[in-house]
Amino acid sequence: MRLSEVMKATVIDRSGRSLGPVRDIRLATNTYEVIGVVVGAGPFARAAHAWGYAEGRAEGPWLLKMLTRRAVRQARFAASGQVADWGPEEIRLNVELAELTPLMEALRR
Repeated sequence: MRLSEVMKATVIDRSGRSLGPVRDIRLATNTYEVIGVVVGAGPFARAAHAWGYAEGRAEGPWLLKMLTRRAVRQARFAASGQVADWGPEEIRLNVELAELTPLMEALRR
């Protein structure tokens, strides 16, 4: 499967609830192995990740930072071990939404 296919997938938790699309893919720096995906829904989630606000790489302008703040707080990290099926259109998790790590906490690790 190509990374571009993963980026188009919708993430589904164990109970069948749609958590939104994949917003980012995390790779191990030395092996380029997928270590997990970032899940986020909402109108500003794509911008928060594409422009670097989610990782703290972008600082301004102030308005964009404020608009993307909620999307960043709601984003979750699903480790590759929490993925049951890497299907081409849906990524099915073996955990519930409540069991996923908030993205900001995952970035601190």
